[in-house]
Amino acid sequence: MTKPVRESKGFTIVEILVVTVVLGIIFLVGTASYRDFSRRQVLESAVRQVRSDLNLAREWASSGRKPDDPLCTGVSESLSAYIFERTGGVGNGCIGAWRNNYRINASCTGGDVLDIKVANLPQSLCLNNFTDIEFRTNATYTPHSSGVDIRVNDLVTGREVVISVDESGAIR
Repeated sequence: MTKPVRESKGFTIVEILVVTVVLGIIFLVGTASYRDFSRRQVLESAVRQVRSDLNLAREWASSGRKPDDPLCTGVSESLSAYIFERTGGVGNGCIGAWRNNYRINASCTGGDVLDIKVANLPQSLCLNNFTDIEFRTNATYTPHSSGVDIRVNDLVTGREVVISVDESGAIR
């Protein structure tokens, strides 16, 4: 006797479970990769911003561009430097509300012009090992004769990028 051929129109429960598990694994791996990529981009964007603002302060100082402020614009007033500093005071470490903020100030013979540019990095980032950097109009740089490193830390992933300003004021 021959068995009748059974035609099934659909999937078995095992096939559906296998496909669901495979799609779940692909989704989890993709999500983890995307989050890692996103965190790296936040850090890289902040590093580009800090480098750009360091270059801006250096460019303004070397060109002698005075801020539009009475302390600097008078005939007898001269610009001496642009200062790149972390707000909330100078300090090392990633503790405190001001760990990720910095500003550019101008130093003129009439007095200091504060907050020409203020920047706030994302809360998960921190400027570490930071000292004020002064770009003078006579194309010299201070405070360190051997240069200084600014460390941008991602407190979530532990990644760190170092921005170096050498003794001539070149930014890398």
